[in-house]
Amino acid sequence: MRDGVLSPLPVPADGEIACQDHLFGCLGASGFPYDELAADDAANVRARSALIKTFHKQESAAAIAIGQELLAVKGLLGRGRFGRWLAAEFMWDARTAERYMSVARAFADDLEIAASLPLTALYLLASRSTPARFRDEVIASLRSGQRVDPARLPDMLRAAKQTVLFEGAPEPQDQGG
Repeated sequence: MRDGVLSPLPVPADGEIACQDHLFGCLGASGFPYDELAADDAANVRARSALIKTFHKQESAAAIAIGQELLAVKGLLGRGRFGRWLAAEFMWDARTAERYMSVARAFADDLEIAASLPLTALYLLASRSTPARFRDEVIASLRSGQRVDPARLPDMLRAAKQTVLFEGAPEPQDQGG
């Protein structure tokens, strides 16, 4: 960093960053007008975008790993001691631990997909109140290469829950007429 400005990051010789993210889209395909920036600035911002996305994936992958470790410790300590251990080691309550453990349970077989989603999306999809069918449909969409906007997931979930409620409602009776 020099005078509060970050140094440019190295960029591949061809100036392009390979697309590595089918969930959030390829760099440059984001809709941001990189062509409005000076070439060096555009390359620098694209490289930083790639780094941020990498850190983002690491954050989600870490949440899954934390959940897996918590599940293992919970199995060793049992109910009464697990809560005391959480408080002593991390100053966490059971709800915090349960969020991590839910993510680990829900995405144990989908680590690559989960690592590409933001934590808030993982928590939402792994929640006990989220129907498994909805979670499975979202994961299947992501596996097939479809782009899912994590910001839209809460609205999609509400709509899915309404559909489930509607499908479970009895058919209206014909009152004759």
